[in-house]
Amino acid sequence: MITDALIPRPDYEKLLDRYTDTDFVKVLKGIRRCGKSALLDLHIARLAERGVPARNLIRRRFDEFDFALGVTAEELQADLAEALSRADERFTAYVFLDEIQMVPRWERIVRGLQTRPRTDVYITGSNAYLLSSDLVTYLSGRYVELDVFPLSFREYLDFCEATDRSSADV
Repeated sequence: MITDALIPRPDYEKLLDRYTDTDFVKVLKGIRRCGKSALLDLHIARLAERGVPARNLIRRRFDEFDFALGVTAEELQADLAEALSRADERFTAYVFLDEIQMVPRWERIVRGLQTRPRTDVYITGSNAYLLSSDLVTYLSGRYVELDVFPLSFREYLDFCEATDRSSADV
């Protein structure tokens, strides 16, 4: 995770902070390449800066090349159970499931995590997959949707300034 290369998204970061350590599953949804995964990385970095041990920051990306194709809900559950067993019980365990729609029947896993004490759950996915899933059925009233959009004009200008580029060079 290289946070130096990430573009700060202060409005989204404040929104995530507002919902951190609540019982809601945080659902970040938006079009491809709008920054959902980067927001998770930024949030993980902030949690680590606040003293959360690395073993309590459990992140799975289901769109990475190295991730097994066709992972099942049972395999995901076993993987998460193992990771959670290593977490420091003095701290909340934070679970980040990026592009979760790649795992069939993921909704039941997330619902189970949501009921686990001292566990804070974040998921990302594209609008089409999450809206067509059983999200509403399994998590009704237990999640908050955070719509993520590509950089705003202000964020773009900040990015140009931070990278020492003029808008003519980009």
